[in-house]
Amino acid sequence: MGISPGAPYTHIPPGGRHWYVIEQVGQPDESSFVASLQLTSRIVDDQLRAAGVPWNRTVLGGFSQGAAVSYAVAFGDGRPQPAGVLGMSGFVPMVRGWRIDMRAKRGMPAYVTHGAFDPVIPVGFGRRTKDLMEASGIRVIYRETRIQHSIDPRLIGEIRTWISEAIAEGAKSDRG
Repeated sequence: MGISPGAPYTHIPPGGRHWYVIEQVGQPDESSFVASLQLTSRIVDDQLRAAGVPWNRTVLGGFSQGAAVSYAVAFGDGRPQPAGVLGMSGFVPMVRGWRIDMRAKRGMPAYVTHGAFDPVIPVGFGRRTKDLMEASGIRVIYRETRIQHSIDPRLIGEIRTWISEAIAEGAKSDRG
C-alpha cells in the first residue's frame, strides 16, 4: 500500500505544492511546518489504522521538502517507529514546536540520497543528515551521486530492495 498525501500549501511562490513556507534553505517556517506535520501525521496514522498496516511494516519517504517532512514524522518525539525512513535530497529539520528524537529510534534503518551538484538544497545538508543519523545510532545507507536536485534513477533498484528489506525486518518484530 502506498500513501501519498499532497503537500497542503498551494499558494507559495514559485507555484506547485509545498509542505511548508521556506524561511531559508534548511529552515522551515515554524507555524506552517508544525501544522503540516500534524496534518500529515494524522493522515498517515488514520490510513494505516484503517488498512490494518502496523508501523513496523511502514517506510516513510520523500523528496526535497517531502524528505524533511518524512524525517520529522519518523523521528518526531513520541511518534511510532516505522520500519525505516527514506530521504532524497532533503535535510533533518530543527523547528521549535516539533521535537525530533533520533536516539529513541536507535537501530532503525534509513536510506539517504543526495545530488552532489544540488543547487536547491546543497549536498552539505545530505551529509549532515547522514552524520546526525549515524551519531544517533540510526543504521543509515548514504548515496551521493553526480546529479542536481532530482532522484537518481540509477538508485531506484537499490532503493526498492532496501524498502523490501526494511519492511521484512520490521515484520520480524511481529513474531518476537
